[in-house]
Amino acid sequence: GSFVAASSASGGQYDQTNESGTDTVYPDGGAWQSFTCGITGSLSRFEWAAPTSFSGMVDVVLYSGDGTGGTQLGTWDDVTPSSSLGWYQVALSSPVTLTSGQQYTIYLESSDGFSEIPMYYSKINPYSGG
Repeated sequence: GSFVAASSASGGQYDQTNESGTDTVYPDGGAWQSFTCGITGSLSRFEWAAPTSFSGMVDVVLYSGDGTGGTQLGTWDDVTPSSSLGWYQVALSSPVTLTSGQQYTIYLESSDGFSEIPMYYSKINPYSGG
């Protein structure tokens, strides 16, 4: 899948800006996207593009490596994303340091257990870094 654009507090972009296809993530499954970090720095927020509106809260987990089997580096519960021009942004209350060249995974699911999370994503693999 392809849904995450991660960036640093200083505005530098870590990786992953593809947006293609659409789907809705249901609360029982969540969604994750791995990415290869392009710069060393502190991850303070991430964004996803969505075809429709979303007004719920999300839970976020950051893992080391590709997929959700790695070490949990951070968890954030009941976060309300902000939105602008079809993009939803999650600000992380406690930033995490990422290292250039390393792979990480962001996992996202609905906090309330019933809201659907709209997002652009692709079942093919248009992004080779994660």
